[in-house]
Amino acid sequence: MREVKAVNSKLTAALASGVLLVILLGSVLSVDWGVGDINYIGVDSIAMVLFEVFGAVLLVLAALMFSSVIGGTFLSHEEDDQ
Repeated sequence: MREVKAVNSKLTAALASGVLLVILLGSVLSVDWGVGDINYIGVDSIAMVLFEVFGAVLLVLAALMFSSVIGGTFLSHEEDDQ
């Protein structure tokens, strides 16, 4: 019975990782990165671009980082053998 639970747990984790990867790649690939000449960019411009143009990507990255913290906490949790 434990083997079935372990396989189900691994399958669920792999599926969740795959879904997060698809969402992350979709958000990164959907943004027009504006490749061009390099010129001076002030701090104001960087803040405006980050939060207005790339806001969706930042939200997805924030969700990914949050889920990584939760996953790390879950994995480091010690279980009592009874």
